Amino acid sequence: MRLRIAVLCTLVGQIVFAQMAGAQLWEPLKQRDPQEIARAQTDFWTRTLGLSPRQTAALQQINLRYASSAATVVKSTSTDAEKRSTLRAADDQKAAEVADVLTPPQRDRYLAIVQRLNRLSDVPSR
Repeated sequence: MRLRIAVLCTLVGQIVFAQMAGAQLWEPLKQRDPQEIARAQTDFWTRTLGLSPRQTAALQQINLRYASSAATVVKSTSTDAEKRSTLRAADDQKAAEVADVLTPPQRDRYLAIVQRLNRLSDVPSR
């Protein structure tokens, strides 16, 4: 169950690419606590990639920063297209920051999983 929640929270970071039609689809994201999202994402990636304590701490900071930023965007009065565009750019920046924390094998696994999550959520790959 915890793995499911972690995967769903990870998808929150990827959902920005999805084709959202209508403000109602932003509502579930508005209700999520950025700290909870960041913690679930960090726990998921720590287990999945076998991160060291140093990597886990760095990833937690990245996840919290981007989850907080995403919450601000999602709650904004911007159009859906503007929100998607802003979040897409932030997600690309986040992926680059995360990749810098990882070893090459971890980075390869991370990118493969992100691509798979994108496909599962009907999201175009990077």
